[in-house]
Order: sequence, then C-alpha cells, then structure tokens
Amino acid sequence: MKRYKQSQKFRIIIDGVHLFTTAKQIRSGIGDEYRTNASVQKALDALEFSRFVDTGAAATAAMGIAGRWESKNVQIDVVRTDVAPSKKTKKVKNLMTGELVDIDVDTPHCCDPSTETFWSM
Repeated sequence: MKRYKQSQKFRIIIDGVHLFTTAKQIRSGIGDEYRTNASVQKALDALEFSRFVDTGAAATAAMGIAGRWESKNVQIDVVRTDVAPSKKTKKVKNLMTGELVDIDVDTPHCCDPSTETFWSM
C-alpha cells in the first residue's frame, strides 16, 4: 500500500465538524472518542488503498474520499501544499506619477491607478 508521508496535511469533515491535521496525528488519534478515531483512520486507509489499487491518472487524481465508517460520516481531503496560487499581473502607468505599477489582471477599474476614476474618488 502506498502510504502518505507523516507530514502530509489533510482536511477532515466528520459529522459536520471541520479540522485540519496531518497523517501522523490521524494515525495516533485525533480525539478521545474511539469511534471518531477509528472512522478517520479507516477513511485514511481507504484513501491510501485507493492510491494502491488504482494506477496511472486515477491514482494521482485520488485527492479525497467520503463515506461512512463506524456510523460516522467522514470526508477526508488531501491538502495540496506544493501548488502556489498563480496571480497574473499587468503593468500600468500611474496616471499621477507616470511610473509603471504592477496590478492584478482582475483589478476593478476604480482601483486601477492608471484611471481617472481611481484618482477622483
């Protein structure tokens, strides 16, 4: 079976309660109730088993699992920490100073320093 690293982070939703934790904490127990610990550990095992059984694209796409273990509804999702959000920017000329300024592509017109609207508010 292909196990997750101890430091891998997960988001867990168990009976409507959300929490973030690591594989190490899940394996050693995240709470003091047996059914909660057992259900989350079984969900993690099922997620790891799905990575083991599936090969190719299906294995890399397994980023979470949801089901019912120990009479509890559990959803466990892998938290991706290796992906940085990509923000596209553009250069605009500041209307007052003439300097080039980087702004997000989706910046509203009223927040763009290259427009009269920005300076008249």
